[in-house]
Amino acid sequence: MSYDNILFERSPPLAHVTIDRPERRNAVDYATGQELVDAVGRIDDDEELAVGILSGADGTFCAGADLKEVADGVDMEGRTYSLMGFSHAKREKPLVAAVEGYCVAGGVEVALWCDLRVAAEDATFGMFNRRFGVPFVDGATQRLPRMIGYSRALDLILTGRPIDGETAERWGLVNRVAPSGDAVDRAVELADRIAGFPQQTIRTDLKAVYEGIGMPLERGLEIEAWNGLHSMPTAQEGASRFASGAGRHGEGIVDEFDDS
Repeated sequence: MSYDNILFERSPPLAHVTIDRPERRNAVDYATGQELVDAVGRIDDDEELAVGILSGADGTFCAGADLKEVADGVDMEGRTYSLMGFSHAKREKPLVAAVEGYCVAGGVEVALWCDLRVAAEDATFGMFNRRFGVPFVDGATQRLPRMIGYSRALDLILTGRPIDGETAERWGLVNRVAPSGDAVDRAVELADRIAGFPQQTIRTDLKAVYEGIGMPLERGLEIEAWNGLHSMPTAQEGASRFASGAGRHGEGIVDEFDDS
């Protein structure tokens, strides 16, 4: 697929996907959503790529669903349970959001679709679509409560109030906070660290988390074991390195930009 609305940069072991619709403040219409799906599929299919990074062009992450498309009338034919068209896409490899500027309305859903989020301290998160009666159709009502709890999720969803990057981190919506303008660089650092680990277990553990969410504990443990046991050759190799003296005292795991 050729891209009209996103940029795809390949720099193994990382790939950087940028929503590139600055004239629409990087709002996502269905065509853009399909390009995002294709891009993460390319990452999954490329053996040299381990982690993806998702950002927005020109200092804005994403202003949400393209309301011009909504105003013109949305044909839901072929859009099974989705407005922007990406929220049900399956992914095997980690995806890190780098949030600068506004991440609002459906833009929050784009960020929630990612596995981790790095945000500038002055980034703005908010369900601004509440003002216009545009519903959430791409994951906010399901992913957000699972991530930050019902009370805070309902606060954001029902009031539409904004929060900054530092508040988003305290609430659990954001995993790392960066100085303004540094979110992409920090996301690259984080993605590069993840890419340095043995990838088979990264992917099976990631899959187990998502497949086990909401399941009774016993079923969740079965899912974890089924996925984990398919990574035992990787585990055996890693255990051999540890037995030979590698990785003592947490070597290789410390977060280099944790300021706490």
